[in-house]
Amino acid sequence: MAKHTDWVTASEIATYAYCQESWRLTHGLKIPPGNMRAFKHGTAKHAAWQKVERFTSGLIRAAWVLASVTLTLLLARFFLV
Repeated sequence: MAKHTDWVTASEIATYAYCQESWRLTHGLKIPPGNMRAFKHGTAKHAAWQKVERFTSGLIRAAWVLASVTLTLLLARFFLV
């Protein structure tokens, strides 16, 4: 079984596609990028956006359930009465 360290991430592929030298410095020589402050800020923004996405997808799911229950009750009232 491959170790976790053997995996190539999408970020590594994107870095390599954008700039092979950047990939070599960051992943090959393990030199951290100079924009770590911006990187951490972006990571926090993405985490916040992910929370919003999870919340809104839950609301959409709840709306579908509510609409289904409402439709079922309306159809039951018209056809069973």
